[in-house]
Formats: sequence, C-alpha cells, structure tokens
Amino acid sequence: MDWIKIAKDIQDKELAQQKLAEEEEISRKEEIQAAEKSWVERVLKRIQDVSKEGFPVRVHQKPGSMELAQKGTVKIEYLGHRCFAITYHNVRKPTNLILSKPITVNHHRYVKVRELNEHNIEEVIKFAVLGMQKYCDLSPHSRIEKNLADVIESKNFDEHV
Repeated sequence: MDWIKIAKDIQDKELAQQKLAEEEEISRKEEIQAAEKSWVERVLKRIQDVSKEGFPVRVHQKPGSMELAQKGTVKIEYLGHRCFAITYHNVRKPTNLILSKPITVNHHRYVKVRELNEHNIEEVIKFAVLGMQKYCDLSPHSRIEKNLADVIESKNFDEHV
C-alpha cells in the first residue's frame, strides 16, 4: 500500500503544476490584452522620453495606426489580437526607372510581430530617430526583422511614385 501514497503524491504534484501553469497562462493573456489596449500610450511615452534627450520624433496618429518620423519613417498598425504590422519606409535608396516617363521606386520593409513589447518599441523608435544607415551600423543585425522579438513574417515591398 506504500506505492499508493507515492502515486497520490505524484498526482498531487502534477495537479499543482498544472494549476500553476493555467494561472500563469491566464495572467499572461490578461497582460497581453492590457498591452494591446495601451500600445499607443506606451509608444508615446517612450517618444516623450527620447524627445527630452534632444531627439524629437514627429508623430502622425490615425485610429489603429501611428507613423513616426525623423531621419527614418516607421508606421505601426494594430491589425488584431497578437498582430502588429510595422512598416519601415525607405530601407534602400530609391530606384529611378525610365520607361515612357521617369518612375521612382521606394523600397520598404513590412514586418508583422505578435507583440509590441518594450524591446520592439525601442527598435522602432531607434530606426525613426537614426534612419536606415545609422540604425544598421548600431544594431547587432543589419536585417531589421532580426532585431525584433516575436516576428510572424517579414517581406519587402516597393512603392511606385
């Protein structure tokens, strides 16, 4: 009958671990929902801090999106639960094509992330303040999406002007 006590202890430990894991998952979901609701305020607060240091960032807000600009331009959009889109404008110099008339092609980088956490906010503002060249010089990776956390997808896209 000694093995029954051991089995009961194991079962109790497993139930306690399962309950703890469920509580952590619930608190994490609540934390994510709160962060999704307050992402604009968190970005604006960090921009104010950066501006106080002498690097003003222009902000253009629309419902569900925000565009930041100084030497670089970044657009942040809230697409839905656990999905933010970050568009880095002019990641390469524009290309000029001459067909029947001159066409300028601007090159952008579109990245989707699961969370707009403090690290991702910092990287976005760093790109906006420094511009593409200096951002790549200071960052550990020259590929923009490698400097972000929780990336879902990334792709290049061109804009014809």
